[in-house]
Amino acid sequence: GDESFLLKEKLPDIPLAFSRNRRLASFMLYRTFQTECVILDDAFQYRGMKKDLEILLIDSTEPLGNRYLIPRGKLREPYYAVSRADLLIFTKCNSGRINKKEISFIQKNFSQIPSLRGFYKPKFLRRRDNNEILPLVTIKGKRIGVLSALGDPYYFEETLCMLGAKIE
Repeated sequence: GDESFLLKEKLPDIPLAFSRNRRLASFMLYRTFQTECVILDDAFQYRGMKKDLEILLIDSTEPLGNRYLIPRGKLREPYYAVSRADLLIFTKCNSGRINKKEISFIQKNFSQIPSLRGFYKPKFLRRRDNNEILPLVTIKGKRIGVLSALGDPYYFEETLCMLGAKIE
């Protein structure tokens, strides 16, 4: 997918491996680059290898999804799997749609796990035609159209509105 391409583009000096078999990819990184640390993306459910630290990111707008597992719901595992995490990071905490009740439920039921709150903060805009970097104020007060293939297009739109854009 595009994610691996973007990572390689943004991190040209960092060895990266992409494979369904994460254990094999980790061994390859170690043998080829003598890595001391491997960061696995989206691997909380991947239990096929020992990990030193499990960091679980939880969408603060839907911390418990709709409480059902895929395919009926959004969860990949039952909510009590949170107990395996060493650190929780609640994402999108600057959203107007955060679910404080469900965040409190998770923090109360997993109080032994430290948690942080985070959010995405855009730094600049980039013109598609020539890669020119533009300041964020460029879209302030402007009427804009939005096309998104993100998992949560609403948060993307909300971020644009926080920058002062008027979505048409």
